[in-house]
Amino acid sequence: AALSDTCDVLGWLAEHGVDWSTWTGATTPSGVPSLEKDNILLLQRYDLDGDGQAVVDALIEYRSVHDQLNKTKGVRAGIDRTGHIHPTLKTVEAVTGRMSSTGPNFQNFSKKDPELRGMFIPEPGHTLVTADFDQVELRVVAALARETKMIDTILAGGDLHQLTVDELAAAGITITRDVGKMTNFLIVYGGGGRALHQQAGIPIDEAYEIVRSFRGRYPAIQRLSDAMGRQDKVVVNIAGRRIPVGVNKKTGDSRAYANINYLVQSSARELLVHAWYRFATEFGRGDMLWFPIHDGRDQVVRDLEH
Repeated sequence: AALSDTCDVLGWLAEHGVDWSTWTGATTPSGVPSLEKDNILLLQRYDLDGDGQAVVDALIEYRSVHDQLNKTKGVRAGIDRTGHIHPTLKTVEAVTGRMSSTGPNFQNFSKKDPELRGMFIPEPGHTLVTADFDQVELRVVAALARETKMIDTILAGGDLHQLTVDELAAAGITITRDVGKMTNFLIVYGGGGRALHQQAGIPIDEAYEIVRSFRGRYPAIQRLSDAMGRQDKVVVNIAGRRIPVGVNKKTGDSRAYANINYLVQSSARELLVHAWYRFATEFGRGDMLWFPIHDGRDQVVRDLEH
């Protein structure tokens, strides 16, 4: 009952250790702190009493279970009489120029969640295999920016997320590989310190310092981001596809800060489609490939026989 009234929840949390005057997370259109998505993780930074901590833990678990329930409902709604499901692949529907999926959204089942992916099983005598375009968006941005540190790491078979951890360590900042991964993708997606603060649940000053240091350690990526941010009409990707610069629907302001995201995601999509086409035409295996299942990076491949 309390969850149905956000103000009651906020008031109760204030009585048990949350100081809303220092809230740095997202807010609703009316200016009220938002507890949607990852914002709720920020509550763990406060000095909560026993009841407050128990409720925050329960809220985090509730959000997770609620998300899984919604995804499961979407799958059940799409099952036909034979027990099969036929999602729709929209090849250029997403605003960033990448692929998207509906009925249900097959690109929304994380490989870190075996329970949800475990709902899909192969026909008898067949098996499912995932083929991952590993860190493809970081590889794309490294190539487009000509960021030599990343390119050298790629050619050496190294880990780009660990590279960022090491680069920030050289700047005197210690982070985990998970935070390094978040930082890499947030920068590619046009995000900044506040987004990192919200997703990683780290102090906002620390998040801004991480982003500042990242930009200093990867100057070529920063130059590419700055150049893309000056595009005020369209973003043109590696295949010549023209993608309109985004606009904030509420304010009408340009979202040119996200142009690097449009460039990278749409270019990664072009590489995926090219590989998919070659898989079908050059290798004659088009019938084996089922679906791109995660942001156009992973794919499900059917092995016809064991």
